[in-house]
Amino acid sequence: MITLSEHTSDETKNDIFERINCGSDLLKDMEKRKGIYRGLFIAIQ
Repeated sequence: MITLSEHTSDETKNDIFERINCGSDLLKDMEKRKGIYRGLFIAIQ
């Protein structure tokens, strides 16, 4: 969670927005499965 003060500049807000929304990679299939499915088999890896 990111909490910004009411005194945060628009430049800082735009910078944070860009970093969050433009710098990520798509999840690989295995990363999706690890996030969705729970159980002993997954936990052992």
